Amino acid sequence: MMGNATSMSKNLAQAIKRQGKWFRLLSCVVVVGGVGWVMSYRIVALDGGGIRGLVTLGWLERLSDRYPGWISIADVLAGTSTGGILSLALAAGISIGDLRDLYLKRGPVIFGDSLWDDIKDVGNWNGAEYSAEPLKGVLQDVFGDRTLGDLKQRVVVPVFDLDNGSADPQQRQWKPKIIHNFPGPDNDSDWPCWKAALYTSLAPTFFPAMDGYIDGGVFANSPGMIALGQTQDTRNTEKAPALNEIRLLALGTGRSLNRIEEANPDWGIRQWARPLLQLMFQADMDMADYQLKQFLRERYHRMDVVFPEGTRISMDAVGQMDELEAFSRSASLGAVQGWMAQHWL
Repeated sequence: MMGNATSMSKNLAQAIKRQGKWFRLLSCVVVVGGVGWVMSYRIVALDGGGIRGLVTLGWLERLSDRYPGWISIADVLAGTSTGGILSLALAAGISIGDLRDLYLKRGPVIFGDSLWDDIKDVGNWNGAEYSAEPLKGVLQDVFGDRTLGDLKQRVVVPVFDLDNGSADPQQRQWKPKIIHNFPGPDNDSDWPCWKAALYTSLAPTFFPAMDGYIDGGVFANSPGMIALGQTQDTRNTEKAPALNEIRLLALGTGRSLNRIEEANPDWGIRQWARPLLQLMFQADMDMADYQLKQFLRERYHRMDVVFPEGTRISMDAVGQMDELEAFSRSASLGAVQGWMAQHWL
């Protein structure tokens, strides 16, 4: 009976795929008393990284060429910073090609600086590197009046709230916030998509805070664990998936081989300012990767690329966009395709 059930499942899945459709209940198993279905609950988690989101876009496009429609069967799209923009846009039905064009054409506008701004901020010492207004304008153009409630898929976008505004002085503080559209009393379905995309992208020192929010990358630059936790939130009014049902694919934006070679650096604010931010982002990604491996085992896969020794590509490196696309094209997809064939499709 086991062989017949497995054969039936495979034949059904293949027939549906040939018609360009996707079926969520692909794995048939035998249980006591008969045949039952094991559901797959799929999560895509996209890292932060500014203009390095071009790397992520390249991988999304290549995987879509190989497996058309694979993103549309994801139950949850989670993203931080540039990954948040991509997750919200994909859930809104915006094509990967259009997003790539957006990054290439508008990236230099978003990460553009003026002489007057440099003078006013004394370089980068007395203010953020860039104005957030160009980014805000681009995101308003992209999303229009869409809200999170208009999206067809669940989204999870971490931001950091600098003042929760509590009426109780003993509770008023800064705190992480997870913007999401899971059904429940605390969801953010009425939030404009452009606002969620903006707030999660406001990396400290690069952009000023807006409306009291900054980049969620300060605590979750790799949002996989945040997404996993959100699926289990007891406030959700839909049934939480079991851990053995969850498949999670995390995509990075490329990483440099950063280190501090000085053994005993006696640094102050000036020396630590920029490296500390990068250190926090990287530490979070590494820890999220470790935790997801423990919780999900083989049902979790992460893809990222390490830039060659000596190569530094910052989140605002619009002069290196060709290089980013080259890294995206040259990275092998063998491991992720093998994982997807076994756990996603």
